[in-house]
Amino acid sequence: MASGTPSNRAEVRRVLAEGAGGPVVAPMLERHAARLEQLPPGRPARDPEALARALRAAQQLYGLAALTVGDGGDALSLAVRTAGPESRAVLVTPPFSVEIDAMCRLRMVLSAKAALIVTLPAPGRLARDADVAPDVASRVLCDVIRAVGEHEPDAFILTGHDEEPDPVHDALGSFYGAGVFRVGSRTTPGVGVWADLEPPAEPLGDAFLITTPGEIRSDVDPATVRVGLAAGH
Repeated sequence: MASGTPSNRAEVRRVLAEGAGGPVVAPMLERHAARLEQLPPGRPARDPEALARALRAAQQLYGLAALTVGDGGDALSLAVRTAGPESRAVLVTPPFSVEIDAMCRLRMVLSAKAALIVTLPAPGRLARDADVAPDVASRVLCDVIRAVGEHEPDAFILTGHDEEPDPVHDALGSFYGAGVFRVGSRTTPGVGVWADLEPPAEPLGDAFLITTPGEIRSDVDPATVRVGLAAGH
């Protein structure tokens, strides 16, 4: 791996903007964090303060310079299925609204200490999981990026299958100073995808960003997570 592992938000933003250096290691760990915090089942989906506290505790425990917010796509898909394709309704529907609220709380607490990367479903995945037309999924995702972008995320990760990535989402992310990276059938070049943060047997080249295809298992031992973080660095 390349040297110069980021240690704060500014350094993470530099690596993600340049697409080189690092790497930034940012596993999706919302449920894992909730389990470590011993939150009752279902509480993170309805209590933004509890979710933010659990994610902050995980950031401190693992010394993360980049913290993901979101479960990789399930929450937004559920919000669309629950509220329908009208973006204004989706944005205020739990559990997705809870994730946005938690991110705002984390932004205030973390300030310059760590970058925040928001994980969302790619439009192709959203269309499939929420059972909406592809153009509807793309529009909802655009509206979500606009709404979340106002709260100063440092990057977006889109997960899942996309027939053909739409550059409009990249342009929107860039408008808010947040790069858009894809993980799935069309993974962004230079992004390493490690299931449960386990290093692949034969890593191919240097990655500037290492993440997971979805959330790591909630019951992964912290020592195992530390091993993956160390391998990424």
